[in-house]
Amino acid sequence: MLESLAQNIIARAQAAAAKQLDVSACISVVDEWGLPYGFLRMDDALSGSIDVSMKSSHSDTF
Repeated sequence: MLESLAQNIIARAQAAAAKQLDVSACISVVDEWGLPYGFLRMDDALSGSIDVSMKSSHSDTF
């Protein structure tokens, strides 16, 4: 169940980034303990956004 939720979150974030913001992004999803659960790097996303994505997802768990 958590896997399908993570995939749904990634799909919605990808759609929002691509359609509404017109940007390529990295999207990270973590579980309730802050452990990585899902990740997507969109085409043409800057490599630095990988680290930003991971750090942002961890800070949102607290």
